[in-house]
Amino acid sequence: MESKDTTQIILTILMSIGEMFVSRNRTDAIKVSAGLTFWEDGMLRPLRQIASGDTSSRAFDHLKHGLGSTDDEISKLVHSLSAIRSKVAEEPGGAEIARLIDEICYGPVGKMGIRADILDLIDSAGQPDTTERAKRILNAIEAFDGEIRKLHRAVTAR
Repeated sequence: MESKDTTQIILTILMSIGEMFVSRNRTDAIKVSAGLTFWEDGMLRPLRQIASGDTSSRAFDHLKHGLGSTDDEISKLVHSLSAIRSKVAEEPGGAEIARLIDEICYGPVGKMGIRADILDLIDSAGQPDTTERAKRILNAIEAFDGEIRKLHRAVTAR
């Protein structure tokens, strides 16, 4: 009888350890994805200025500086989040969370796509559709932020 009780205790401990690793990967996904969020004191302010019609070189300079100064950091965060995605995808019930992570990194309104759109906007400064393009980027950022919130809800709902 003792052997059966001991086996049950060991199985419970092993399952708890496994759940800790699953939880840690998902918590890491939340932490890293938070670092990808666009902020007002970053690129949001110059984008809002351009979208409202301020197409001065100063607004574009701020945008260009914000994009360039965060390149390395964002690349590292996306790489890290991609590695977490691979781990989460192998976990029980992790497929949906892994898909959300992939969307955040590389989807149509993912971080890398939005950054490419911002670079295109900078490169085409002065074009007639500049304010409309900035508005579309802001809409994409809003959708991107929604994907991050969705990931947070999916992870914390467990």
